Amino acid sequence: MAGGVLGISSAGLETPIKAFAPLFALLITLGCESLVLSVFARWQNKPLKSLLLSGLFINLATQPFLWFWLAVFYRAYGMALLCGEGLIFLGEAILLKLIPVNYLSWREAFLLSLMMNALSFG
Repeated sequence: MAGGVLGISSAGLETPIKAFAPLFALLITLGCESLVLSVFARWQNKPLKSLLLSGLFINLATQPFLWFWLAVFYRAYGMALLCGEGLIFLGEAILLKLIPVNYLSWREAFLLSLMMNALSFG
């Protein structure tokens, strides 16, 4: 059967799958980081709702930045990924701290950002 399953060529599915890769990556990141935010909020007695909303909006800003960064520096992908993730770690920590309803110290904001990015990067 030359056409694949049900006569549909698998080559025709490759383009739509690639088109949804950034959305899939964003959903995985949001899932991982929401888990970290939930555990952190419970562990440190912080407001869960504001941390989850902060995490959502921060990721909606930082993920496109990372995709753009990687597209610009695609020839050195590994180094670009590490640098981009480092910038995102710093940016997320600062934003988490600056949102007053999160009630985070600088130490907590950096720890939370480190845990979020370590899990989603891994």
